[in-house]
Amino acid sequence: LLASLLERIADDPRPFVPKSADALADDTPSEVAEILVRTARPIAPVTRLGSWDLVELLEEGAAGAWAIWSAVPAAAGSGSLPLRLKRYRLDPLLTGQLAEAQRRRVRRDLEALGRLAGIGGAVPMVGGVEELDDEFVVVTTWPEGESLASILERAPLDPEDAEALFLATTRALASIHRAGVIHRNLNPRCAHVLRDGRVVLTDFDYARLPDAAAGLTELLRDELVGEFVAPEVGTDPSAVRKCSDVWSLARIGLDLFGASTTDISR
Repeated sequence: LLASLLERIADDPRPFVPKSADALADDTPSEVAEILVRTARPIAPVTRLGSWDLVELLEEGAAGAWAIWSAVPAAAGSGSLPLRLKRYRLDPLLTGQLAEAQRRRVRRDLEALGRLAGIGGAVPMVGGVEELDDEFVVVTTWPEGESLASILERAPLDPEDAEALFLATTRALASIHRAGVIHRNLNPRCAHVLRDGRVVLTDFDYARLPDAAAGLTELLRDELVGEFVAPEVGTDPSAVRKCSDVWSLARIGLDLFGASTTDISR
């Protein structure tokens, strides 16, 4: 067993390297300790993910299930404008057929984003979904304009402005529904108002095609923005329909018009 361990360490010591030589256990075999002490060093952060150079970590989900990075194409060199990269990690505890079934469901969900190419109401993907070992990578441009969430935080809207924003958000949602895609996590944070008054939607990483299994959203159920998620989606993400997005749109409308949410369940 010791000989096998020594061979593995000699071949690639990185998985075994402590952050410092002092971190070694007292009962570490002397031959193993000698190799590890020679290679002990701080673990450098990963700065390359597939075809992308990671620039800055901006947000991370619970237990590292997902992370949002500012990133640039590795082949583009310096001076390239950063893009929004979101990476997803599959459940590492699943094996065999369960792991493959999970991978197929997530792949199908993310491939639904390809339908949004050229849709005016959506911030477009850059390239396709990239699959790397147990991770999936989705890259989009950064949305232009202020989010509805930011606008709502400042002050109550007058009725005319509220109506214009609600209609623009409705048009954006209608455009993605015409493409056959359901957003599934529509909320003020993912609706951005452009200079010309149009609204574009982001965060289509939760999107799906009608009648598909829950897929990615089943993995990230806790990441859905609760108060804007239709009741049936919160209970079962696979139960989503276009009318679920319409429920979320109406809930956004309540905030835009300053209405009460007391009777929202009726």
